[in-house]
Amino acid sequence: MKNILTIVFVLCVSVLATAQITVSGLLKNDCEATDSIHILEHDGVALRIIKTVSLEEGIKGLSFTFEFDQLEQGFYFLGLEPNNVKAMILGTEKNVTVKGSCKGLPAAIVQSTINTQFSTAFAKTQQFNKDFSVQVNAIRAARGNAEVIKKATIEMGKIDDQKRQLLSETTIKSPFLGNVIGLYTYLSFQNNNKTYNNEIEYFGNEYFAFANLSDPHFNRIPFLYDQVRQYTQTLTQVSQPNNVQEAFSTRLLSQIPPKTRTHKCVLAGIYNGYQQGNNQALFAKFGEQYIKLYGSQNPDVASNLALQVKMAKSFSSGGEAPNFTMKQVDGTDLTLSDLRGKVVLVDFWASWCGPCRKANPEVVRIYNQYKDKGFDVLGVSLDRNQASWEKAIATDKLTWHHVSDLKGWKNAAAQLYSVRSIPQTVLIDAEGKIIARNLKGAALEAKLKEILGTP
Repeated sequence: MKNILTIVFVLCVSVLATAQITVSGLLKNDCEATDSIHILEHDGVALRIIKTVSLEEGIKGLSFTFEFDQLEQGFYFLGLEPNNVKAMILGTEKNVTVKGSCKGLPAAIVQSTINTQFSTAFAKTQQFNKDFSVQVNAIRAARGNAEVIKKATIEMGKIDDQKRQLLSETTIKSPFLGNVIGLYTYLSFQNNNKTYNNEIEYFGNEYFAFANLSDPHFNRIPFLYDQVRQYTQTLTQVSQPNNVQEAFSTRLLSQIPPKTRTHKCVLAGIYNGYQQGNNQALFAKFGEQYIKLYGSQNPDVASNLALQVKMAKSFSSGGEAPNFTMKQVDGTDLTLSDLRGKVVLVDFWASWCGPCRKANPEVVRIYNQYKDKGFDVLGVSLDRNQASWEKAIATDKLTWHHVSDLKGWKNAAAQLYSVRSIPQTVLIDAEGKIIARNLKGAALEAKLKEILGTP
């Protein structure tokens, strides 16, 4: 009996000691000063190394082998350095092989059933979305032509059907992959709206309709971050009021169990989308939420984020407008605070910016209405050429103050105010505090009437 128990114990130990998952590969030897390679995981906002092995030099190239007893199913990354990684699905297959080169690791071929299924399905998804964009552009260019719009709408419907079919087929093969493809499955408003008043409402509510974000699978699907970032950035770019944008984002977060990797990933995507969309108020609000909930998990990220949030809050309504000094057309200095005592519209623009030039007549009209009641405009040009800048001022009859350092997108004031697109404006009160950003046309006119009275 004792011998039998000993044999059983030895067999159990042998089974436990055998690797359940092996990731092996061969890379073309074009590496630079590296002798090791890593498997990394995404913790919701950043990659972290979970295992490192040596690269073994041979006749055919550099080989490596990782062995794991177990891994939770999901996306992991094979990498030599943070900006040179290859995504792959691990956790359910015993053997995964990789073939590629050191310098071109993101293009490496990953061989396993589920990784091949993912590559095939994702390529189809990308093609569907390209085809969809073609039809969207066709509708935009149709200029009300009913026949063109009808034809494009029919084509969109066909693409919708293809997306549904791909999602269904993929989910049958792998529920995990179904969640990945569901993340990229957005159907056309023209063929699927039944209850919403407009396309923005539809987008806000239906963008993630085929992604069950409460599913634990999303803890290991890092692509969720980019999708959320694009979602909130789009809400800002289509000029939705802050309360509407915040409601959509809060609703999205409410679908996810708190303090999970998915929740962390989505919250990071939300605040980054608002930051890139130049919505400083909502960037600051959701950034502070992230710091409170997850700052201790990623202290480096939180430290940098805290500084950005502090700056963003100063740019939000009620915050002190950051001061700056810059050269005028005649070469003399003008400081923003020199205009203190007036309501000032800081207008970021450029002679080469079509939308800026198109918006100028409206600004001229409003300026002429309110300039005698304490309203002024400070144009900050992102030009590089003095002559082009001066010509545009004269052509558009912009008779207010103008400054530029002729550094294009590196304009110091634009960087100070986190300007990433133009035209962009900041309305500042007589005490130098920010009233609002990006007020245009009737909204700007209404605000000036509220502050300065009827012209």
